Amino acid sequence: MQGLAASRQSESECMASAAPCSVLLDAMGDGVIMADVGGRICYLNAVASELTGLRAEDAVGQSLGDCLPLVDEITGEAVTDPTIRCFAQGGPVRLGLNDVLVRRDGMRVPIDVSVGPIRGPDGKILGAVLVLRDVHAVRALLRRVAYQASHDTLTRLVNRREFERRLARVLREVSGSQQHALLFMDMDRFKQVNDTCGHLAGDELLRQVAQLFLSTVRDRDTLARLGGDEFALLLEHCPQSKALRVADKLRCALERHTFQWEGERFRLGVSIGVVAIRGPSWSLSEILAAADRACYAAKRGGRNCVQVSRIGV
Repeated sequence: MQGLAASRQSESECMASAAPCSVLLDAMGDGVIMADVGGRICYLNAVASELTGLRAEDAVGQSLGDCLPLVDEITGEAVTDPTIRCFAQGGPVRLGLNDVLVRRDGMRVPIDVSVGPIRGPDGKILGAVLVLRDVHAVRALLRRVAYQASHDTLTRLVNRREFERRLARVLREVSGSQQHALLFMDMDRFKQVNDTCGHLAGDELLRQVAQLFLSTVRDRDTLARLGGDEFALLLEHCPQSKALRVADKLRCALERHTFQWEGERFRLGVSIGVVAIRGPSWSLSEILAAADRACYAAKRGGRNCVQVSRIGV
């Protein structure tokens, strides 16, 4: 009975804190929820009601954890009731950047959550106030910016910067018997298409080649356009013998492809340099230089062929 009385007193104190400000809180653009020290909702404004899909009269008195189920958007793991950390620390808490609210109707709302304690005149914690903000548009914008920073706008393949970042990660992590491979590819006779039909034709050819190569490699492989008519392919967990088969498969696919533009027809080829990655001692610049040398050797060797190189050779 004493516990029940204390609980009701806490809820009453929490409600008393919200009452004078309810008109202002309902006019806010952010969702606001107040909970008592037992983690039960004692107030939510109109925006919070809209975000959670719950009516105020149904939510008041209910567990915050039941009414505000949060999960990490990337891992899918449930996020602990944020008021628990707030009460334990006795100060404000802000949740992670990947949290989403899972409503009862199944809708997932990307959300930013900040929590702060509500204290009485004596400094005692009476509950917590949560500020909720729908960040769907913000996260969508951030994803677009991140995509544009890491991808080639013409072919939508990974760009040089992102490719080098991924290659550097592989070089840091390679160990033991792990084997990876790098393919450096330079199209043959691309200049002929540009000179004959113009840059619009050249751009369309690059897009077609990107899709042709993508359809040939594994989903786990990293295909990039480095610039101009140069492409690169990172084959993780792939021995040299298999990398050579992949390289020849790419070469044959492009050799069979006929590019057509305004009545003109072009048969193409690609020179490919292959470097096996077998140890952690090689630097990014050494690997790229070796692949470039191998590709150049393929060009000198008659074009439309595959050349293998080793570091330092």
